[in-house]
Amino acid sequence: MPFPLIKQLIANDDPGVKKNKPDMKLINEKQAESLVLDSKKIENILNKTQKSHALLTVQINDNKNICSSLLLEVNSRENYLVIDEFFPKEINQTLNLNEKLDISCHYSGSSLRFLGEILDVSEQNSSPYYKIPYPDIIEYSQRRQSHRVPISISSPIKVTFTTLNNALVHGELRDISYGGFCARLNPPLIERFKPNDQIPRCIVQMPDSSLIVCSIEVRRMFPASL
Repeated sequence: MPFPLIKQLIANDDPGVKKNKPDMKLINEKQAESLVLDSKKIENILNKTQKSHALLTVQINDNKNICSSLLLEVNSRENYLVIDEFFPKEINQTLNLNEKLDISCHYSGSSLRFLGEILDVSEQNSSPYYKIPYPDIIEYSQRRQSHRVPISISSPIKVTFTTLNNALVHGELRDISYGGFCARLNPPLIERFKPNDQIPRCIVQMPDSSLIVCSIEVRRMFPASL
């Protein structure tokens, strides 16, 4: 199955720590990019999945039997989801409450995965449907709309940020694409920024001595060890 990250986090989590607050030291940058913990973002992703009528792939109790379903309802207020009966239909006759579910979905260049269990079973027109917990952590990734070009450490490209209080912060690019870039900063400097910060002026010194001058928004931040 794709996306082993959620199980990895749960397996390594301390018993006294909530599952929706994983230790970020356990995962690398690529994995962290696919991890979604923000409740509003989770709701938006689940609503898009439900409205697209995308087919869910469901693995039950870690066995090799794979079945399909649909996401019928997203109820963030009461913290539950409703999924349709499973196909092949024979599987529905063997299920019990608290069965563990590994749910994934691929549609329109996006991949989604979360874990759940059967909380309740109801029927409509002799067809079952299932109530499962609303996830507080999901894995989600989208196919990039623009190619990311990695920057060699041996040929660094300098970048300079001007903060809102006119302080200069220097760093080096790790990669760049049409939609943005990733920069490496020293640990004391990275503490000056947080996600969603607006940086009014950024200067990138390209290898041919040309300059890219722009304003940027901080999307994500990772420890220097990642």
